[in-house]
Amino acid sequence: MAPGSEDLQQEQPDSSSETFERWLPLCRLAAFILVAFVMLGAILTATRGAKGDIDVFIHAARLVLEGKNIYDIPNQLGIYYLYPPLFAIINIPLTLIPIDLAIVIWCVVTVVLLGWSIAVFYRAMTGVSFFAIPSRTRWTIGVFSVLLVERFIETHLVLSQANALILAASVAGLYLWSREKNAPSGLALGISLIIKPLTYPFGILFLARRDFRVLISMIVGALGGVLLPALVFGFERNLQYHMEWFEKVILKHQPGYAGWVDTFNLSFQAQLFRFFTDIPSFYHGTSQYAFTIWRAPSGILTVANWILLLTVPLLIILFAIRFRNSAPLVSKWGSVAFVFSLIPLSSTVAQEHHFVLLLPACVYVVYLWAERGLDERWFRGLVIGFFVLTELTTRKIWGVFLSEVFIALGCMTFGTLLLSLAIVRGGLCIEKKDQRARLSEGDH
Repeated sequence: MAPGSEDLQQEQPDSSSETFERWLPLCRLAAFILVAFVMLGAILTATRGAKGDIDVFIHAARLVLEGKNIYDIPNQLGIYYLYPPLFAIINIPLTLIPIDLAIVIWCVVTVVLLGWSIAVFYRAMTGVSFFAIPSRTRWTIGVFSVLLVERFIETHLVLSQANALILAASVAGLYLWSREKNAPSGLALGISLIIKPLTYPFGILFLARRDFRVLISMIVGALGGVLLPALVFGFERNLQYHMEWFEKVILKHQPGYAGWVDTFNLSFQAQLFRFFTDIPSFYHGTSQYAFTIWRAPSGILTVANWILLLTVPLLIILFAIRFRNSAPLVSKWGSVAFVFSLIPLSSTVAQEHHFVLLLPACVYVVYLWAERGLDERWFRGLVIGFFVLTELTTRKIWGVFLSEVFIALGCMTFGTLLLSLAIVRGGLCIEKKDQRARLSEGDH
């Protein structure tokens, strides 16, 4: 049994469990209808609208087949491809089918990958199959984990984004890590990194934990992802593509870049510009709105941006050091959940669909609350606060104008930090509980 699973609470059959079992078929039907409704809404929106980013992916794949530069030619809406070359090659099979069918397939695969990620992350964390635990516990963890990030999942589906693939690759790597298969684990994480560099904080975690075999394998996997496209493009053109991608995506959005401050960017850096420059936070109709607290000098802003960018790696290192002697549920899986909670805020650009990567962190806190019985006041308040603040930005509830106001005020950005703090608080509570248990055993 994997570390952290030895003290799982065993749910005993009771009247409420028996009642839930009787209602289980209806729950399954309701869940199926709800998922189908969300998927259908996302598919109809995508197929009738701008097609989402999947049109950009397929356009880049066609350019690969035509031997044209994948970064120089935009799609029909003028949107340029901004992913590494490997991802354009991966999408070549989608060029063989109509775009609307590709959207349907993409949506279904995304939902499957998200469900798979929940089940596999739970097994990696506990050593117990997600489908072996009692039905009521399984549904509680699954439903509430998804509920915490539902709005991000819906946005992800509407925009036909690639983050579910990155999430699944990362979870697969972590599952292999839980089984002490360090080389395959690092390779999977490295591949996820080269498709979209959002998962780089895991390299920081393994460095802080001194898991150098995983870290080296992660680097090898990333290098493999860089070199593989050379089989299609040739070495020189592949190198040119990666240099072009690095210049247009990484260097362009380095700290201090003020070209993307509106409410589509939820990063710390964008929030800094919204509060400390006179750049408009958002536009509504013909009016523009700013939330300037103080107009800071550009030099101070640049330094502050770099500090914010380095804060995420520093926090990951501090968490790993602080809890290195704790139980594996905290030292190992708490660290992993903490990384997932910070991934969307780890770069200068944080879009709403990036927050789908919070899902494993949500599984972790719901597991602590629902299955481990961690009902401590501050922990509970932080989880609820995360949900409330991020839901304040939901257009379906508050309308476009108020949701833009709440985003501009940082409800999404700072609300996500509450999830990170909940993981920290959970770790402290588990430590105290373990210390009391050891003292109690010593007294006996």
